[in-house]
Amino acid sequence: MTHRKIITVDGGSAEYWQQRKVAFALLREAEEAGQAMREAPMYRYGSGYNEFGDPVVEDNIEPWDEFEEAIRQLQENDTAVRILIAQRRDEIHGTRLDKVHQGIILETLPYGDEPLVWVEPYGFIGPNTD
Repeated sequence: MTHRKIITVDGGSAEYWQQRKVAFALLREAEEAGQAMREAPMYRYGSGYNEFGDPVVEDNIEPWDEFEEAIRQLQENDTAVRILIAQRRDEIHGTRLDKVHQGIILETLPYGDEPLVWVEPYGFIGPNTD
């Protein structure tokens, strides 16, 4: 027997629209952070020159850190995850969103609430997946 969590939605409530507003803001932030990450240079000029006269360069990891943080916040927001599941979007700028991916699988496959486990290279392993 399959037991699914049924979510009651009051589309006219202020709380519903506030949750949607926050979720879409997180989605936009993740998309913008991903675009900034793709356009950012890998290295930037550091402070001066070394003893051989070569410029000191620094790794530019801030855009990657900001993107990871945006993805983490996105996956922590249940409303944003449900929106992405409904859109069947389990990737943002090449980064797979595991919580969303598993939600899509659980919605698509008739296994209900029983846990599925990702095993490389076979994919999801769970009940009745042999």
